[in-house]
Amino acid sequence: MATTKQKSAAYDVLIVGGGMVGAALACALGNSSLKVAVLDRAPPTAPDTGYDQRVSAITLASQSFFENIGVWDGMVQRRVSPVREMQVWSEGGNGAIHFNAAEIGEPCLAWIIENRVIQTALIERLHQFTNVHYLCPVEIADITLADNGAIVTLKDGRTLSMKLLVGADGADSEVRRAAGIDTQSLNLHQKSIVATVTTEKPHEATARQRFLATGPLAFLPLADPQQVSIVWSADTARSIGLMNLDDATFNTELQAAFGEHLGNVQLRGLQGKLPVFRVLTEEITSAGD
Repeated sequence: MATTKQKSAAYDVLIVGGGMVGAALACALGNSSLKVAVLDRAPPTAPDTGYDQRVSAITLASQSFFENIGVWDGMVQRRVSPVREMQVWSEGGNGAIHFNAAEIGEPCLAWIIENRVIQTALIERLHQFTNVHYLCPVEIADITLADNGAIVTLKDGRTLSMKLLVGADGADSEVRRAAGIDTQSLNLHQKSIVATVTTEKPHEATARQRFLATGPLAFLPLADPQQVSIVWSADTARSIGLMNLDDATFNTELQAAFGEHLGNVQLRGLQGKLPVFRVLTEEITSAGD
């Protein structure tokens, strides 16, 4: 990986945001004829012995993409969990569905991988490319768009010009605002509680989801056979009430909501709470002024 500290620099492609999307794009452009830069506010937190609260379900198509850009092995060497089966049912038992990878001749339906495992593997891969500059930590002071590209000024005084500016900087994107791209946002009045939970029975590489009156509860298998990542989406009042419970009472509520499918369940570590919004962009590109 190349680095630069010069006062100004020119690039073919500059990617704002070194998360999973931005770093994956940069890896896909690695070893090309293009001069690429990735701007990131902070490096990813390295995976440690504890599980990340935030995980992603990776499809087999995404696995192939990660293999093609040379990062899949870096994830497998850390922690990944296959999803070989999926069970979904509704409160009251009025509806249920079951999927099995064996029925479609695949080794699994998907993979559950911690977000920081994915990002760490991607950033490691970036260091292997000579045509990619990873600028971190940096903050943007100004973005100016023009017909023939854009100019990004950093708070440390550096000026970067590029032919193509890519915004991979999240829901509150600086690049999107600078490009004048409007969004439609819908507050779903829900929050998702994310946490790692220990189960009495092994999860058997099965993802389980129950639809409750207040929102869905998902149990996603982790690499440890008796560890799962939960995503419990509920209306605002219910989620606030759950987050204010002590661990023992939360475990009781979780057990009642999920049932005895995995035996006794116990919260492991702290919960996190994420707001749930639907955001749609009016367009995905802008040619500048």
